[in-house]
Order: sequence, then structure tokens, then C-alpha cells
Amino acid sequence: MDSFAELTATFNGRIGLITHNLQTGEEFAYNADDTFPAASTVKLPLLAALMQQVTDGEYSLDDPLMLRRADIIGGSGVTQFLTPGLTMPVRDWAFLMMSVSDNTATNILIDQVGLDYVAEWLEEYNFPGIALRHKIDFEAIAQDVN
Repeated sequence: MDSFAELTATFNGRIGLITHNLQTGEEFAYNADDTFPAASTVKLPLLAALMQQVTDGEYSLDDPLMLRRADIIGGSGVTQFLTPGLTMPVRDWAFLMMSVSDNTATNILIDQVGLDYVAEWLEEYNFPGIALRHKIDFEAIAQDVN
């Protein structure tokens, strides 16, 4: 689709896209096989893996998790401005991760769920090519691109 390439030519970055029309089955792909850093898109599979662990009885959404100074990271979210020592239930950390894309809450939940478990969940539920390699770390994310 030449017009899409022309439309994105002035964008300062890389774009990858795949669409699927559920009514006609028609697909359109643009740089669909390229690797991109996942950024906040990892939050949804992290939430799904967390909910699987809750369903399996590994812990409860009511279990408390504490904000430690070492957990705090910039970017999006509000918890970066809160006082270390704050304790909230797992469900509140998950709510902040999903509602305001809170990066600190995400890292706290990555520690709770575990990187290996998220990888196992992604594989079990057939999400090839998606990986959560580390906690949110802007320097590491910049190095993830090819």
C-alpha cells in the first residue's frame, strides 16, 4: 500500500502494523515482521498472567505489596510520586498499571508474577514473538531494538 508508506514517511520513528478485517478476512501488513520494543503493550499479558496465578490460588488480589524506593521508575503513572513504604493490595497495583499505565506498578507486579512465568503464559497461550525480557527500564528498552 504505497499511500500508507507515503503517509508514514515523515514520522520520526518506525511503524509496524497488521490489520485483519473480521468480515472479509482481508489483511494488511506493514513492517509486521520487524521487532519493536513492547513498551506498555506488555502490561496486558502481565495482567493475564497475574490473573492466572490468582485463579490457580498462588495468591489473592487482596495480598499486600509494598512500594520500595528501588521500585520507583519514571515515565507514566502516579506511584513514582508516592512515598516508599506505601502498601496496597495486588488489585490496586494492577488497577494503576492498567488505568494510568503506571510503570512503577508494572515493575512491582513483574516482581510478583515473575518474568519466567509471563514467558510461560505467553507460550502456553500461543503468543509467539512477544517477550517480556526485563522490568521497565528505559535504557534497556532502547537497547532492545534489533
